[in-house]
This record gives sequence, C-alpha cells and structure tokens, in this order.
Amino acid sequence: MVALSRLRVDVDSSPVYELLLQIGAFTGQEELSTFDVGNRWGVTQRARCSATVRRGLDRLGGPFAFWDQLIGYQAVERADGVTSFFDLLDRTDAEEIDLHMLGCYSAEMDARARAAVRAAVEGSRRARTPALEALAAGVPERRAVLGRLLATPAEAVKDLVLETLRGWYERIFLREEPIVSALLEDESAARRMLLATNPERLILLATGVRYDTRPDVEAVLLVPTLIMRPWLAVVNYRRMRIYCYPVADDAGLPDTVPPGLVRMHEALADPIRLRILKALGNDRLSADELADRLAEDRNTIRAHLARLRFGRLIHINCGPICTYERRSDLMRAVGQPLKSYLQLPVTSL
Repeated sequence: MVALSRLRVDVDSSPVYELLLQIGAFTGQEELSTFDVGNRWGVTQRARCSATVRRGLDRLGGPFAFWDQLIGYQAVERADGVTSFFDLLDRTDAEEIDLHMLGCYSAEMDARARAAVRAAVEGSRRARTPALEALAAGVPERRAVLGRLLATPAEAVKDLVLETLRGWYERIFLREEPIVSALLEDESAARRMLLATNPERLILLATGVRYDTRPDVEAVLLVPTLIMRPWLAVVNYRRMRIYCYPVADDAGLPDTVPPGLVRMHEALADPIRLRILKALGNDRLSADELADRLAEDRNTIRAHLARLRFGRLIHINCGPICTYERRSDLMRAVGQPLKSYLQLPVTSL
C-alpha cells in the first residue's frame, strides 16, 4: 500500500466482493429501478433462487442485513476466490461471523452499542435489550428483523450464512464469474498504476469522492463493481473505509462513441438533475438540503445524485455530513469531450 499523510490506499478486485454486493443489491433498501440492472434483474434472480436461499436472506436481516461487513472481512483476510472465502468462513468462529452479521465491526456503531451486541451474542440476556435498541435505531421494521437474528444462536447463524452464500453462488453467480472477474481485474489493474502518483487523486477519479483524511480511518480500499452501477457503496469496517465504485466502461466493447461522453449527457438529460446542478451553484449541499430546496423526495434526489456522480458532473465531500458540489470546471468537462468527439473522422459502422 502507499502511505500518504498516514493514510494507506489500495485497489482490490475479487469475485467475493461482487458476490456480496449482488446479494446486498438484491435484498437492500435501494429500489432496483435506480440501478443500471433494473427491476428485471431482481425478478430474474428471485426466480433463479431456491426457496432455501430466499428464506436464508430473510432470516439474516432482509433489507437490513450487514452483508457489507463480510466485504470488510474479505478486505482484511484476502481469500483467493469465492470457494476459498467459503473455506475461510467455515474455519471462522461462529460468534465472530454472528458479530459481523450484526454489524458489530461497523465504524458507525459506537463503543457502548458494540459492547452490548457482543455481550448478547456471548449469551448475556441482560445485554439483549440494549443491543436490540442499538440495532433497531428507532426503526420498528429493523427491530423486528434484527431482533430475530439476535435471538438466533451463533452456530445457526454461521450455518445459515454459509448455506445462503453457497446457494446464491451456485444458482446465480457461478456461470457469470469468469467474465465478471476478468472485467473487474482489468479495472483494478488500470487503477493500481495510478497509486504511486497521487492516491488522493485516484480516489477522486474512481469514486467522485473528494477525500479528506480522518483520524478514525487508517486505510482506504477501492473495489470496482459492476452490479452497483451507478451507485457508490461505502463500507465502514473497523478503521478502514471501502469504496465499492461502479466500473465506468466495460472493457472491449466495440463502440466508437466514448461511453463516458454518453453517460455524461444521459446524466444531463433530466429536468430534476439539471435543477440539482443549478441549485448546487458554488455551494456544498447535502441530499436533505437539496431535497428541501427543490421540494423533492430525498430518495429521489439521492438516485439523481448517483447518476450525476456517475456522469462525472459532481463530486462528493466526506465529512460528518456527506455533501455534494458541482464540478468547478463543469462547462469545460461537458463541452471539451463533445468537441473532441465531433472533430474525429467519420467512420463507417
């Protein structure tokens, strides 16, 4: 890894990450209609899933599951592939897996809540109530789902995790693994070449995040993903921040039109997204502030912000509150690629 202001930055690709991100997208709270794969992908995978896998996904937390924490586990342990990752989980203590599935290693969980969850997993009945309160975060649906998971013995949770992951792998991921792995490795290799020059610039180029070093984060890991497009998934694991960023272009597509140019203009081709760009002006605003200014639903604004970021039109600023800003060179960023393309010789298709 490269040291920069006490921050370590690295790039990693693995089919393990993509497998876990697929499950996260399938079960998560974001509407699949806001993903590039769309609702049809979700319907297709549900039909391909066995009833056992679907039950396992529900029992492990449904839309509130902490699959992202297993992404952190893979980032630390670096299993060679999916089957090696299953072997790793098989060797891992059941309580450790249970703690991961309850989000115990998320940087977003404070020390008191973490201690309560750990004590509850270890068998303390007294700790179960404060642990559940911390996990529920005031959301009744979370309380019901995660309460059942908290009450499940650790050995049963471990068995359920392995059974569900193996079932998804065999039914959904196995046949596409070679192509997905090759695409992600190509992207990872290209990004790694920039590590030695300017890691902070690399973070910005890959993710659209203008990263500010924080004392509670010792390392940043960049993980390319196909399934999350156009979303950026952020995993806070122990003292590591993992950005699972959408791969912009599929390598090897025979397209004479630059995909980045298409994405940028697709991002501009929506009235709400244009209003967002106008509202940002020279300010840095949160999604909530933009929703208030534009009188739009917050989730709608977030989905549009993902499209604008994927189109390289805005940057994200990480802090206590995540804010967005319009690119300072927006007019040049939009106009120059179009001008360059239009000046190319005309080719027959």
